[in-house]
Amino acid sequence: YKKDHAARVPVAGKDHDIGDGDVVIAAITSCTNTSNPSVLIAAGLVARKAREKGLTRKPWVKTSLAPGSQVVTDYLNKTGLSADLDAIGINLVGYGYENVWELGDVVNFDDPKVGWIASPA
Repeated sequence: YKKDHAARVPVAGKDHDIGDGDVVIAAITSCTNTSNPSVLIAAGLVARKAREKGLTRKPWVKTSLAPGSQVVTDYLNKTGLSADLDAIGINLVGYGYENVWELGDVVNFDDPKVGWIASPA
């Protein structure tokens, strides 16, 4: 496998394409995964470093933050990490396991071009 030989597929109505190995969803979601404060603080610190380096998401990547509780939002806000997550495009979309419900905006399930794995636990 060599990435430069992978097939690229145009995205209808967009100025980009996608192909093998491209990340199309980057989500921090589910009450199980977001119940550990150290994991969320670590995600926020990674976002802070990415922001400092000027990194943002690619336009084809669907991003979201959907913690299981508003407590998460409280401590991310108090530490200033919400702003860092927002700056790199990982925005609060709700509480609970939201991203699968939004997946229809990204993937045509009748003719899929990407695979996905969802692991709430």
